[in-house]
Amino acid sequence: MTSTITKTRMPLLQELMMALRAIDSDCYKSWLVLGIEELGRDVAAEVESE
Repeated sequence: MTSTITKTRMPLLQELMMALRAIDSDCYKSWLVLGIEELGRDVAAEVESE
């Protein structure tokens, strides 16, 4: 179950990641790998999918 804090921060995180992806794709990929390592694949996939 996703906490309220996660639900409110997820849209901001998604927006930041998409901006980073548009500006610097190599940096985006390194952050995505870090997210997968730190948060798990489910959270990283959720951020990227929306």
